[in-house]
Amino acid sequence: MSEDAALSLPGMADIPYDCVVIHELDGEFHPASLCKAMCAPEAAREAVRLLSELREAEQSRCHFPGYRIELLQAETVVFGTSICWQCDNMRLDGPLAPSRGWAVFDSGSDPAQALLALCQQTIEGLGDRPSSTG
Repeated sequence: MSEDAALSLPGMADIPYDCVVIHELDGEFHPASLCKAMCAPEAAREAVRLLSELREAEQSRCHFPGYRIELLQAETVVFGTSICWQCDNMRLDGPLAPSRGWAVFDSGSDPAQALLALCQQTIEGLGDRPSSTG
């Protein structure tokens, strides 16, 4: 597979949303959110843009995501993904997610690192929060 192969999350630019929420997760596969933050409009657009630019990679064998991103329309999740930068996995869900439910991406790519930084900055903006383990 080419290093430049786009992950091609279908139609990211066409998903209708009025809110983007980033969750910090506790390291379990179906985790409870430790905390969550709504993105400011500019950060929301940037999160969607960066998701659309993620590059495909080889899959590893763990899944301890640190963050979950949800695109909401009228308070309903229309697209969600739990992302693991350690194993290059994304679990995809919601009515506008691809039916396969999983994708692998290059966590070291510039868009992936920028998305990780955006998630960290969004959650850090909450101030005091529970610490995650794992």
